[in-house]
Amino acid sequence: VGEVAISDHRGSQPSMDALAKVVSEARVGGMLTKKAGVTHFHLGDGKNGLQPLFDLLDHTDLTIASMVPTHVERNQRLLEHGKEWVRRGGHVNFSSTPDNQVPAILEYQKEGLDLANVSISSDGYGSLNVF
Repeated sequence: VGEVAISDHRGSQPSMDALAKVVSEARVGGMLTKKAGVTHFHLGDGKNGLQPLFDLLDHTDLTIASMVPTHVERNQRLLEHGKEWVRRGGHVNFSSTPDNQVPAILEYQKEGLDLANVSISSDGYGSLNVF
């Protein structure tokens, strides 16, 4: 499933129960079809950062492998949350923006984080809006 917007004023502000249901359904669907069953989360500049995903990990039996947060290099708070996500064994995705991605990768590398858990995507320039 992807991308579900969290911590973003443009998103639908889903509850933890709604997020858990989406992730669970994707995971079970993946198991039944022998596919990844991953939910991708679009992260905005909102104050909660990855906290909704940490809450899912801490309060449900969902696995970190079932969730991939994207746009983690967007701001320093997200970058820090992303580091914790990777430390817990999760994968994060950076958008392919040279201004942010290179310093972010170097920061993760400097801290000894497993860069195999970091992917970079173009996001297809799906939105060039300024808010």
